[in-house]
Amino acid sequence: MWSGSSNQGSSCTKSRICLRPGLRWCHSPFARYIARTAGTDALIAAAHAAGDSRFVAQSTAFRLPRVTQRAVDYLEDATLAYPGVVLRYGYFYGPGTWYERGPKHRPALSIEHAAAKTVALLTADPGVYEVTDSD
Repeated sequence: MWSGSSNQGSSCTKSRICLRPGLRWCHSPFARYIARTAGTDALIAAAHAAGDSRFVAQSTAFRLPRVTQRAVDYLEDATLAYPGVVLRYGYFYGPGTWYERGPKHRPALSIEHAAAKTVALLTADPGVYEVTDSD
């Protein structure tokens, strides 16, 4: 996630979330949901504390399994309430990705075009934007 302050240009806020010292990553869907929503809350709080006027979040342009999709919905709702920009990416393909020649799934996004499309949307009005080959 990226946050930028209008009076300082852009900045990147990095955050490491620890729910409990020594806690190992849990593979249960509910534990991942808690970690993802707590991470969203921490990043939003950090952006507010830093006085950032913008918040940009990476999301997906495709549906995910139930509990994971609920965490994505939470991220998007929190970002829009900031108010912020949600970038919904398709399945990346191209050199250095899971899909070198293109995914069987849709929507898709060429890694060659992803960066340019992202940069163009960093100053977009708050809202949800699809970032795919077909946009």
